[in-house]
Amino acid sequence: MEKSLHDLPTAASSERETSPGTLTRLKLFTKKLRGLTLSPVTRQVVWSVCVAGVAVALGVVLSFPAVALDSWAQHKDVLLTQNQAGWFASVVHLMSIPGSILGGVLMDSLGPRRLLLLLLPGLTASWLLILLTTHDPILLIVVRALQGVLGAGCVVSVYVYPCEVSEAHRRGVLGALPDTAFSLGFLLTYLLGAVTHWSTLVLLVPPCVFLPCIIAVALVPESPSWLLQHGKHEEARAVLLLARGPDCDIENELLTVKMKKLDNNDYDGPVGCPRFLITQPRYLLPVLTAITLIILKECTGQIVIVLSVVRIFKTAKAGVSPYWCSVLVCCARVVANMTSYPLLVHYQRRTILSVAAVVAGFSMMLIAYFFYSSTSGSWPNWVPVVSLLLFVGAYGCGVGPVVCLLATEIMPGAVRGLGSGLSCAVLYIMQFGFIFLATNADSNLYIYFWVYAAGCFILAGFTSLLPETRNKKLEQLEQFWQDVRLQPPTHTRWCMCRPVAHQYTLAEDKNNNNNNEHLIGSYKSYVIV
Repeated sequence: MEKSLHDLPTAASSERETSPGTLTRLKLFTKKLRGLTLSPVTRQVVWSVCVAGVAVALGVVLSFPAVALDSWAQHKDVLLTQNQAGWFASVVHLMSIPGSILGGVLMDSLGPRRLLLLLLPGLTASWLLILLTTHDPILLIVVRALQGVLGAGCVVSVYVYPCEVSEAHRRGVLGALPDTAFSLGFLLTYLLGAVTHWSTLVLLVPPCVFLPCIIAVALVPESPSWLLQHGKHEEARAVLLLARGPDCDIENELLTVKMKKLDNNDYDGPVGCPRFLITQPRYLLPVLTAITLIILKECTGQIVIVLSVVRIFKTAKAGVSPYWCSVLVCCARVVANMTSYPLLVHYQRRTILSVAAVVAGFSMMLIAYFFYSSTSGSWPNWVPVVSLLLFVGAYGCGVGPVVCLLATEIMPGAVRGLGSGLSCAVLYIMQFGFIFLATNADSNLYIYFWVYAAGCFILAGFTSLLPETRNKKLEQLEQFWQDVRLQPPTHTRWCMCRPVAHQYTLAEDKNNNNNNEHLIGSYKSYVIV
């Protein structure tokens, strides 16, 4: 368990309690980290990349069945029935449902960083158990179920942390990093599967992916938003000074959280629990909005497209190996994810999402009509391939990253963990259901593609009902939902500059400013600065 800031050892106590050899190595290590003299902006980027990089490992875990099942079917080194193979591939999504809810509750209690440090070692151990359980299909499926619970718990923190440590005008790019990291994890799995044996892939992943992720997470500080929500104001001030710089007025953030605690005085239970969410309308509405966004995102059919890549290429007779089809599509998705960064900087979230959803809808219509008339041979072979890549591009640069970013941004800090967990649970429910329907569709798959096209257009329409979050502080977004509860919002409600009446003074907080240098000095030995 991580120590509080007051419990962190000073230099004198460290020399008494640590052996000279260990102390020397620790000083050299931290000196190298500090040798870069990172600016506050760079710290935000580095911290976000360190946590978002966990999604690479999660992407490897999710996509492993695509490589393993194909190899096992060819080489017969692991024998699974068709039913067992189906459970091996889908049980991760099924067990991710309770894992997401549990992860959301734990994140509100422990914090995003502590939760990752708790779950990642267990996920690494469960990954290595694959090699020890291949002789028993039941045990192999149980291991995959365990990976689903642990991985889903990590997903919540991976999306929340970058949004909470970054400033408003950088949150768009940094908040979209996890989606790119997931795509890189998929691509890494397919590439390693193409050039190595599946068992070699299993052995390479822990030292090359899991271990660097654990080290990176251990070197970042806890989320300042979580620290503020739990009354750790001194620690939060130290982290904010590192991330924002000494010229930033962080006292306003501290005061805002104190005022929110006064607003919740009518509730006598723990903040962030399901009862708190249900009894506080200003928190329930944004969570329901985020869940609706996630449902509509999955109604675009992106998970079915991933499963149908090989089938589309085979039907189109594109002359590409089915195994390399997934690599090609993953490369297109990674490029699209990276394209989303400049878009998020220069354009509003709602504009990007609505345009991308419309493009995805038209491309899905082309794919649906191709499958409907595939027997007539009236379509050129390149049409479905181009339509597929167009959908992947629209989803990768707009729908995927923007929806995940919006779903995190619009949630109030008091319920961000639980709300994100519920959203992820709904995500996995939708994916599990669509996977089941797609595998049993056979010749009528085009009907589902028509439905997914309609889902894309509905998502584009729903976008107009959302608040614009670009360059808005998380505190402003929370105030938006408070205003929605009190009166209908208008296009002028986004002038969040009205003063808030309060009886607080900042005297006691300003008294702590003299200790800022001491606080930062204590943190420098434990986090990337």
